[in-house]
Amino acid sequence: MNTAHTRLYSVRTLDIHMSGLEFLESRHAARILIALLEREERGLRTNVLELQKHLGLGSRHALTSTLRVLEEAGLIVTKKARGVPPERTIALTEKGRMIAQKLVEIKAILALA
Repeated sequence: MNTAHTRLYSVRTLDIHMSGLEFLESRHAARILIALLEREERGLRTNVLELQKHLGLGSRHALTSTLRVLEEAGLIVTKKARGVPPERTIALTEKGRMIAQKLVEIKAILALA
């Protein structure tokens, strides 16, 4: 019984630690974060259409659902600007920027192989 309790505790602890990485399972999440970082570093504002073109994605639905996940994770913010049609600007949060920088580092390490 003590072993079962320990095993259950370990599984719950693992779930808690891994739950913060769920955003990476979203389609193109890492690519989106890196693209936003690259565009911000060049002083460019980004909307959904520009991001879709930058990533070469055909489906806007997949992109918008991933953006929703990233926003819920606190990695990006979206702002709606007035106009016809209204423009939705996407930007990294400080946490999103830190994660995007780490993803760029990982990408560089993988390129070494």
